[in-house]
Amino acid sequence: MRLLFVNLYEFGQFLQILLWIFLPMAVIAILITTYLHYRKRRMAGLMAATTIDEEERAAESWPEDSNQPYQGYLWMKDKYEEYRQKADDRYYQLKEQLTGEQGRVKELSATIDELNNTIADLGARLEANRRLLLNIHNELNNSLNGSNGVGELPPVGPAAEAQAAPGEGTRIVGWVESSTDPVIQ
Repeated sequence: MRLLFVNLYEFGQFLQILLWIFLPMAVIAILITTYLHYRKRRMAGLMAATTIDEEERAAESWPEDSNQPYQGYLWMKDKYEEYRQKADDRYYQLKEQLTGEQGRVKELSATIDELNNTIADLGARLEANRRLLLNIHNELNNSLNGSNGVGELPPVGPAAEAQAAPGEGTRIVGWVESSTDPVIQ
C-alpha cells in the first residue's frame, strides 16, 4: 500500500476549504439553538407572569358573593379607604422628607452666611495689613532717604527711571523700587 504523498501547502488548502464550510454552519447552529432556548424561557416567564396577573385581578375583583349591591358598595368603600390610607402615608413620608431638607437648607444658609462674614472680616484685615505695610515701607523709605515728608511715596517703575538723575542708580527698598540712591554710612 502506498502512502498518500501530500505536501503541507495542499493540506493547508484542504483545511481552509473545510473551515470555510463548517465554521459558518457551526455559528449558525449555535445562534439558532440560543434563540430557541431564549424563546422557550421567555414564554415560560410570560406564562408565570400571566398567572400572577390573573391571581391579582381575582383578588382585586368584586367579591364572589356580590349578589347584594350593598356588599359591592362596602367592598368599594374598603378599597377606597385602603387607597386613601396609602396616599396619606406617602404624603406624611414626603412631608417629613421636605422638613428634613428644609432644615438642611437652613443649616447650609447659616454656614454660607458665616463663611461670607469670615471672608469679609479677612478682607478687612488684609486691607488693614496692606495699609500697615505701606506705612512701614514709607517710614523706612523716609528714614533711609532723609526726607521728612509724610505720606510721600517714591515713584515706581518707568516713571522712577524717567525722574532719576543721570548716573543715579535704582535701589530696591522692600518690594518697591525707589529711584533715589541713599547713602549708607
